[in-house]
Amino acid sequence: RHQLVPLPASWVSALNLNHSDGFPVISGEWATVSVDSYSTRLYLLKGLVLLAFFWLVLRLTTTPARVELLVKTMVFCGFVQATVAVVLFATAASYSLFFVQVEHANAHGTFINRNHLAGYLEMTLAAGIGLMIAKLDDQRIRTWKQWARDWLAVLVSEKARLRIMLIVMVVGLIATRSRMWNA
Repeated sequence: RHQLVPLPASWVSALNLNHSDGFPVISGEWATVSVDSYSTRLYLLKGLVLLAFFWLVLRLTTTPARVELLVKTMVFCGFVQATVAVVLFATAASYSLFFVQVEHANAHGTFINRNHLAGYLEMTLAAGIGLMIAKLDDQRIRTWKQWARDWLAVLVSEKARLRIMLIVMVVGLIATRSRMWNA
């Protein structure tokens, strides 16, 4: 924001260490520190939008149920991204999008770069594993009938869906062939 504030041209020239590429002069005696004022405004706007989004998330996730819904939404979005990436990678999809040829030699899904997808899947996997740990039970199994009944109940429960989503995200992460996911 401070880069867009007009300052006296003498002050701005004192800040200019690279004399071959000077700062733009607004009028005869005023200049800005920004070399590209459009990009400065654009990134300022993006930063303000992200700050507003962060503030809204903090204000709206006030109860444990809302936090759980947010985490479930994040995990579901990661699952969808991983599914799209794996399907496009498995079919070796190639298409033209806005006059740019897109080929899926590596799984990158809707992301431009496979490393970006890998980073996104790492974050959603961490949230999903945290959700899975939060829902752990510490019940003791007494008989084999109770064990079988509990095992069948787990197969159709929300925990099973969460585990399947996490498995698909791990497959998507491996399909990105990104070196960062190893770390």
